[in-house]
Amino acid sequence: MTDINDQHFLKSEKVIKRMIELADVQREDIVMDLGAGAGAITKHIPGCKSIIAVENDSALAAKLRKLSYANITVLEADAMRVPLNADKIISNPPFSLLEAITYHLFRSSFKRAVFLVPVSFAEKLDSPDTVLGLLAKAFFDIEMHDEVDADALEPAPDTSLCLIVLNKKNDAQADDFFVQQLFLQRDKKTKNALRETYVRWKKGTKRQGEEFVEKLDLPLTILQKDVPHLEFEDYEIILKRIHEKTVE
Repeated sequence: MTDINDQHFLKSEKVIKRMIELADVQREDIVMDLGAGAGAITKHIPGCKSIIAVENDSALAAKLRKLSYANITVLEADAMRVPLNADKIISNPPFSLLEAITYHLFRSSFKRAVFLVPVSFAEKLDSPDTVLGLLAKAFFDIEMHDEVDADALEPAPDTSLCLIVLNKKNDAQADDFFVQQLFLQRDKKTKNALRETYVRWKKGTKRQGEEFVEKLDLPLTILQKDVPHLEFEDYEIILKRIHEKTVE
């Protein structure tokens, strides 16, 4: 997961303890530390069911294995190739991978994730007019917390930092449900993904789903797009038509 040119190791115990506090780790939780490094965060995680420390650097993974905690599993792997399925996720990830990790989180099953990120990235997640912001708000309840001094990291980055909490949404309303399901059907054309999403939303038949898509009267240019190629304006049009057809 790590790149030697993009490593900023967390050295502030105050920040580490704050991240763990925000994660609200419980005894029955499985906790995942992404990009665990030598274990700065891992060794402070309180008693829980198990800890999964994910680190791609073999030298750092070796240091993690020396932590004498029975409930720690060290995964020497790229976090982008590991299912991020845990109750809680805590991470100080390489900044260059933040967007990719966020997209990976969309496909993962977890309750809460706490990340140390540049303020600019937190603002990007909160942006009302980008695909990333739209997806993030569909999948997560997002909280921005404490600003963090750059010298909490070694080497200190030349950027403002903050903590964010991502709470995975469980009971999504229509807008969020359609955005989520479209994203998760990235192997389909938009027309087919909308049909399948309606079937899941209403527990209906494929024929009913096809009729619903026809009623949306969307431009062919949108219907024939591969889902990953949908732009923000496309999502806007789709959601507007869904509202007009009173799906809820």
